[in-house]
Amino acid sequence: MPAPEHPLWRTTAFHPASADWWLLYMDDSRDDGYRIAPLPGWLLQEAIEPDAAAPRTRVVAADHEAGELVAADRRPGFWQVLPPGFPRDRALLMVAERKAAAAADPALTAHPSAVAGD
Repeated sequence: MPAPEHPLWRTTAFHPASADWWLLYMDDSRDDGYRIAPLPGWLLQEAIEPDAAAPRTRVVAADHEAGELVAADRRPGFWQVLPPGFPRDRALLMVAERKAAAAADPALTAHPSAVAGD
């Protein structure tokens, strides 16, 4: 039986990130159009697939929501993880480019992978 395209994931571990990792969110409610938040850490997750021959695991960026750690890519407006030393002015440029692309093609606002061509 093939694995489901979008399995349920169970968090099995959390690993804190250093203080210089950031999450970039698109946020149209703000004048600048984005929000940067500190990255709390990384979640190790396992797919819940009863018939799988071997477990599938993944590591995802974490954020907090209502006092719980959740996968950041499931939060509204999540766009990217910014690594240590990433220049904020480059983040502003990326946001401007993304807004211009979204204005030209509203389908691109669905998820950042549409911009990357995934």
